[in-house]
Amino acid sequence: MKKQYVYTGVVTALLASNLVTGYQFKKEVDGLDQQVNQLIKVNVALKDEVFEKSSLIEKQQGEINTYEEQEVKLNNLIKESEQKVIKLQKELAEAKKRSKEKP
Repeated sequence: MKKQYVYTGVVTALLASNLVTGYQFKKEVDGLDQQVNQLIKVNVALKDEVFEKSSLIEKQQGEINTYEEQEVKLNNLIKESEQKVIKLQKELAEAKKRSKEKP
């Protein structure tokens, strides 16, 4: 009979130990689950921020391309204007030369 009480005590102690261990394990799992959920929220926020910045970069790159195209057009206009100036300077020099030759 004493053995039965000892076995009952041991089984009760093991059950109590398992309950405590199970509770502690569940508490740890819940804590880790909360950490995972927080990290997921942080990752989603970071992905959103990266998407916004990527969109901004694409927009700015489009503006840069537009400015570069405008720069090329303006440089071409400048070259054309410089060529016209050179041509007009030559014509002016020739006109001055002719006016000096004719009295």
